[in-house]
Amino acid sequence: MHPDASDPDGYIPLIAQDALVPGRVHAFVVRHWPIIVVRTADQVHALLNRCSHAAAPLDDARVRRDFLICPLHGAQFDLATGSCRSAGSGYLPIRTFPVRVTDGMIAVRVPDTQPTVDDLPLRP
Repeated sequence: MHPDASDPDGYIPLIAQDALVPGRVHAFVVRHWPIIVVRTADQVHALLNRCSHAAAPLDDARVRRDFLICPLHGAQFDLATGSCRSAGSGYLPIRTFPVRVTDGMIAVRVPDTQPTVDDLPLRP
């Protein structure tokens, strides 16, 4: 299957689940969408690789239990929902993407549309 080819449900295979180190952020570009994938002890999550505050990339973020910590400002985002857990920050949620694991292979579903400038991280 071509790297950007999807199955009938629109999921694109990325990587074997065993190849992802639990608790680490892994960055991918899927059909031009910058995403990060995080494997926890019992789940796999995919989020947009862009902090909702200053558009910083999240590939250097730290993972703590079930949340992600932005390397730029320390904002904490829930891995499952993308919502900001930092009290009083007012940060918008980070976009999440559907993920599934089939036969040990992680697959993600991204939109058929191209990402806009508001979906792309700003690199220093």
